[in-house]
Amino acid sequence: MRVAVNNRVPSGAVACAQVYGTVENSIAIGNGNDFEKGRLITVLVNDKKTTFVAQ
Repeated sequence: MRVAVNNRVPSGAVACAQVYGTVENSIAIGNGNDFEKGRLITVLVNDKKTTFVAQ
């Protein structure tokens, strides 16, 4: 599975309080019926990669 995360920046002059925040989101990658037990799953998000074995 590959996921791209992008930040949006407004164009032009914008008032800014110089406060940086974070946002947390979840993305469903399937349910228990979608993965074969023992199968290696790799998830890529931008330049980060994690691999796990389906339980």
